[in-house]
Amino acid sequence: MSLIGLVSAMAASMGICFKLLHFQGDMFLTTYGVLVFSLVYVPWQVVVWHRANPNSTSLEKIMILFALLYGLLTGAAIIMALSRLDSMVIKYMFLAGAVFFSFGFLPLLFLKLYKKAVAGFIR
Repeated sequence: MSLIGLVSAMAASMGICFKLLHFQGDMFLTTYGVLVFSLVYVPWQVVVWHRANPNSTSLEKIMILFALLYGLLTGAAIIMALSRLDSMVIKYMFLAGAVFFSFGFLPLLFLKLYKKAVAGFIR
């Protein structure tokens, strides 16, 4: 499971490095790295997390919902873009996925980690 996430994150980051250095293969690495990460790793990780934490708080459930929405919207937008469908819908789907990740998942994740750190510090 974590190997899929690791390889897809490595492919996406190497694609970005290739893009900055103007090497060939940059679009392939970036596109398929993000595609595998958003359509394979994120939904699979959501299922694994949900099975491991049946008594989770509503904050954690909302956080995972934002992660799932990010993965599905971003992955669908990439597939539609690869199919050469040129539409504003694709751009809005990709933007919505980025917004769910940046302004939904990440703040809730940091809030959860902050609460955990404060609870450990007080004890």
